[in-house]
Amino acid sequence: MILETLRTIVRRWREADIPAYAQMVADPDVMRWIGDGSVHTAAQATAFVHHMCQQAQERGWIPWAVEAKATGALMGWCGFGLREGQVDFGYRLAKAFWGQGFGTEVTRAVLAYGMRQYQFGQCTAAAYVENTASIRILAKLGFRVERYGEQYGKRVAYYTYTHG
Repeated sequence: MILETLRTIVRRWREADIPAYAQMVADPDVMRWIGDGSVHTAAQATAFVHHMCQQAQERGWIPWAVEAKATGALMGWCGFGLREGQVDFGYRLAKAFWGQGFGTEVTRAVLAYGMRQYQFGQCTAAAYVENTASIRILAKLGFRVERYGEQYGKRVAYYTYTHG
């Protein structure tokens, strides 16, 4: 286990997570604000989980699996990756966990943990401006818009978070 919040456990990925993750990324509503909005195949989900296991071994910090304490269900992921050579913060939750405060709860804990544990001075994040739920979470966490751009014909806000 990496950390826990009141209602979640943040941990390394397991082979057993693949079916639930594959179901999550096959949901068009979940994938609407990811890349070009395309759903992912079971093979892509499997490759992602395997890659996260490898990255955990190599560098430690990754987008970790997030599990519901009450049920043990895979909720999604939250953590750190790389974007354009910068430490980048992100999260993705299955639709069943939307609108219940889980996003804010887990992102707040994981951001604080990553900044402290890995001594990141800052990190970036990006969200489509129409993705109001993610925009609200990033604002609550203290991310500040640095610039706007476009990806796949949609306007994107690029954020920076500075620790301390």
